[in-house]
Amino acid sequence: MSRIVVADLYQLGEREGKYTKEFKTIVRAKVKVQEDYAERISENWKDTGKIYIVDEKETEEWNFKMELQAEKRASAKTIKDATNSAVLTNALVNVVTQAQVEKVKKGGRPKKSEE
Repeated sequence: MSRIVVADLYQLGEREGKYTKEFKTIVRAKVKVQEDYAERISENWKDTGKIYIVDEKETEEWNFKMELQAEKRASAKTIKDATNSAVLTNALVNVVTQAQVEKVKKGGRPKKSEE
């Protein structure tokens, strides 16, 4: 999969019935597109009249932000998993303890826990 880039999409002007890069109008600014797609459209500018111009600085900033978001999601998942594990462990301990208390109330002996 190709990388995602930030680019501006331009509609090229026409001179004598042919597209030219001398005149262009921005159609969409700072769009996120796959690099392969932008290159393919730009390579066929004579037929389509469209061209993508990649903004490398914006692309680097956007990729950096995406990496930070991915790290935050991974960190949040780790915390969530640890919290879920702790909650389940505490619930299990509470159930076992409550069962032992109920057994003692009925006249039974609680099992000695190994520590």
